Amino acid sequence: MVLGADSPRMAMPALVLHHAATCPQAIAVRQKRGDAWTEITWAQYAQRVRNCAAGMLQLGIAPPRHVAILGENCIEWTIAQMATGLIGGCAFGCYPTSSLQDIRHALDLGDAQLIFCESPAFLDKVERVRGQLPKLQKIVLFEGTKGIAGQRDDVLTLSGVEQLGRAALQINPALLDSLIADLSLDKPGLIVFTSGSTGPPKAAMLSYGNMRAAATGFGPLLGFGPEATVLSYLPLCHIAEQAMTNFAPLHFRTAVAFGGGLPTLLDDLRHIRPTYFSGVPRVWLRLQAQIVSEFARSGKADALAAALAAGSPVAFKPRSEWNEAEQDAIRAHEPLMAEARALVGLDRIGVATSGAASLSVEVLTFFRSLGVNLLELYGMTEACSIMTLHHPDRVMPGTVGEPIPSVALKLAEDGEVLVKGGGVFAGYYRNPEATAATIADGWLYTGDVGRLEGGQLRIIDRKKDIMITDGGKNISPAEIEALMRTSVVIQECVLVADGRKFVTALIQIDPAGLTAPATACDYTAIAIDPATQVVLGQEIQRLNQALPRVSQIKRAYILPQPLQHEQGELTPTLKLRRFMVHQRYAKEIESLYAGATGFDIAPDPA
Repeated sequence: MVLGADSPRMAMPALVLHHAATCPQAIAVRQKRGDAWTEITWAQYAQRVRNCAAGMLQLGIAPPRHVAILGENCIEWTIAQMATGLIGGCAFGCYPTSSLQDIRHALDLGDAQLIFCESPAFLDKVERVRGQLPKLQKIVLFEGTKGIAGQRDDVLTLSGVEQLGRAALQINPALLDSLIADLSLDKPGLIVFTSGSTGPPKAAMLSYGNMRAAATGFGPLLGFGPEATVLSYLPLCHIAEQAMTNFAPLHFRTAVAFGGGLPTLLDDLRHIRPTYFSGVPRVWLRLQAQIVSEFARSGKADALAAALAAGSPVAFKPRSEWNEAEQDAIRAHEPLMAEARALVGLDRIGVATSGAASLSVEVLTFFRSLGVNLLELYGMTEACSIMTLHHPDRVMPGTVGEPIPSVALKLAEDGEVLVKGGGVFAGYYRNPEATAATIADGWLYTGDVGRLEGGQLRIIDRKKDIMITDGGKNISPAEIEALMRTSVVIQECVLVADGRKFVTALIQIDPAGLTAPATACDYTAIAIDPATQVVLGQEIQRLNQALPRVSQIKRAYILPQPLQHEQGELTPTLKLRRFMVHQRYAKEIESLYAGATGFDIAPDPA
């Protein structure tokens, strides 16, 4: 079978059927239920997709057939998505952690006619906003037949829909043929909602051509192919997980594993041992902490330190340039490095990536020193995922790499990053004004300000987030916030400077990085402890030294509680909604500048 860039120019759902016809017994999906794993072949996967698609037709869902999915990652999620595509529909996901307001917004903006829900708990969320959704006709539960499913005509189970489809296909085997034949690469097949970090989420429409261009652009760089294995654990309603669970695996016939999500990530990594793995910075921090704590527990902390010391000099050096002494040092410590990689299930990794936010140099160096080929990437929903990626031999910490082969990139006069390529989205659904403001002459205006350093892209900030002090000085909050988060005592930093005389910050502390005898896990108690203010002030003063004086934080306020997605302060992917934090803590900010709350940061000793 021909794969990748030379594969049949099929819309993504048709590739499921193509793989079933050409390699029916190859493994398509591994699904975890409880502690047991089940393998599903391409033939089995395709049959369920066909049955579900035919069943949806029996439910009377008419064009445009917009279908929503609410639940955690699992094979049923992708069956629903592919079945929707097979009948010419457009699918979109809602975050499992979404508030009722966010769910209502997504279902309304996306014109959902049917929604798949993983469980009765998610069904309950939908029922509570359904009165505001006149277009929503049917609800399908992934699991169970008890309770409301089966008692009402508008609530069914996935198995029931598949049974309807199976019966219909027995009567008319060609039921889906004309719909499948009508699928084309220019047809929108997926809506992905933007993060909403700067305003209400928008519905980005992605065509099958966008998905193919993205997959064939980054797939070879990340090692996708029939022998590869990936673990799906980040929300499937996010563009990054769509790219790694559907786009690339379907175009390169790669097996996907669905585990238990973030709660069981470590166990799932150890079981699956993926050949490619992608994580956000918090995941990499978690894996680093696991390695460090396990080696400390087993009395091998010094051995780990020695291995890291041996690996550090070549962490960012091409293997072809290692001298003999460096090669000998790596060979001597490789058994322990391999043990560290295996501890977190990364012993078969060819390539690993980090995205969504800046990864600290310390964490990047830690994993690369242990032999993990960890690269940073930069992508966005409107470009159908990855736009830039580090080359393994040209990893420059603090940058997000070079444009992938399928992407053209340039900077506007004001530094805004512009990209062009087959992955650039079809536009925002029901929002032509926003589309026109985002795409011009084929160039996607990303809204990010960056600069090129030796061919590598460094992201400075969101264009809308650039702050101007009352003295006319431009401040880049994202860079300063990222610097502050490198401290072990700072979990989150929210900068304030726009229209102000000086820079201040709202700080979410990290209790694990602070020493407090009896209250180490009590956020509130640590936040009000005078000793915390002293330690935090010293840390901010230390980090300020890396900044120009105009950008240094002069006063800080410790947040009384952690930022929360449920309060609208974080997006579902835990990105900061700075404008919402500023709004919620408006009184505290004014008090901070009045000197009535917070504390001063001692000036740079220099």
